[in-house]
Amino acid sequence: MRTRVFTSVLALLASAACSASAATTARDPALSGPDELVYVATADGPAVVDMRNGRTVFRAEGAVPQADWSALFTTTADAGGTALRTLDPASGRVTGDVPLRGSLSIRAVADDGTKVALMAPPPPGTDPWTPVPRSRTTIVVADPSGTTGPETYHLRGNLEPEAFSNDGEHLFVIQYLPPQAPSLYRVSELELEDGDVYPVVGRKKTWTRRMPGIRLEQLLSPDQRQLYTLYSSQPATYAEGYDDPQATSGGPVAFVHILNLQDRWAFCLPLPRRLWGAPAGEQAMASSSDGSRLFVVDPSRDTVAVIDAESTEVKETATVDFGTQDRTHAAAAVSPDGSTLYVGTGDAVVALDAATLSVRFRWPMRTPVASLSTSVDGALLYVAHVDGIGLLDPSTGTVQGSIPIVATTIQHVASAT
Repeated sequence: MRTRVFTSVLALLASAACSASAATTARDPALSGPDELVYVATADGPAVVDMRNGRTVFRAEGAVPQADWSALFTTTADAGGTALRTLDPASGRVTGDVPLRGSLSIRAVADDGTKVALMAPPPPGTDPWTPVPRSRTTIVVADPSGTTGPETYHLRGNLEPEAFSNDGEHLFVIQYLPPQAPSLYRVSELELEDGDVYPVVGRKKTWTRRMPGIRLEQLLSPDQRQLYTLYSSQPATYAEGYDDPQATSGGPVAFVHILNLQDRWAFCLPLPRRLWGAPAGEQAMASSSDGSRLFVVDPSRDTVAVIDAESTEVKETATVDFGTQDRTHAAAAVSPDGSTLYVGTGDAVVALDAATLSVRFRWPMRTPVASLSTSVDGALLYVAHVDGIGLLDPSTGTVQGSIPIVATTIQHVASAT
């Protein structure tokens, strides 16, 4: 299955209980979409839409994908325990079912799909990013094929799984300190063979409190080597010890947390001052298809920052006239050939030359843009609104059709054949 990856990890971890079911969504009679499947996040959990007919193929509440989207994984309560299920991503058909003890939800999936990290579901009203007091943590690492039995790790400290290393031998975790009253955090790793937890090379960052409006957007690089997390409205104390201008700013600051899954290091990349203090939803990230560049956009501040993914440096900060005052909507996507950066705002979709960041096109939208993606070949631009997904011709901005499914995020696009 040929794919384009647009992963939003946090959206995929939205639910603890999971199931897959067939569903049907009405379609625009004028729609004639490509042979593709579009994976979206909705208020009812992830859904898969067949663009050929506009129908929802299935819904899988809380499904978490393998990195290349060749499989989806879910959990559901089963006979007093938990069933870890593997789903075919094209049909929702259950291809594997492994029983586990206790009530568990998925936190991370290894690149090759051979390991899944699980923990007890977060308390009601919270998510895995909300630190809760605890002095001990239990993590279960299971083989979804059932070939090998699960490993249970009883660990000291307050830990939350984030991702597996590319070699599958380590599990990166967020370690909250002090455990019973979290006030700071650091990135550590659990060595799966010996069960010990070690610090990851990088700088310590302070955690003061979970502020209203904090933006937590996460993106996996196309080569699956680096995991990016955008922090656009964090306390200045987050920057203590690694970026003095931010640490002494006296207000919210912005940075991208970079976790290298291959070489196993973590780094906080400070963003330019004009991106500091943004409210939730105002900023977005997008990666070039070759993974060489990461774009951070802030339409209401007319700003685009270009990051060199290899050197982890901000190479350029450009001023772009996006023509919007909307401070609650931002979306971004890069064309498959890397030539165009699409930016969604509360008013329009703006197409930029990805090399010069000059405006190529501006297409007004009748409703704000929630998310953007392209078809596999780049011949269509998918635009998620509050009332459906529009299909645009990226050369003219002409609407080719629409699907009335309310999607908060377009997570992934894949060929249906």
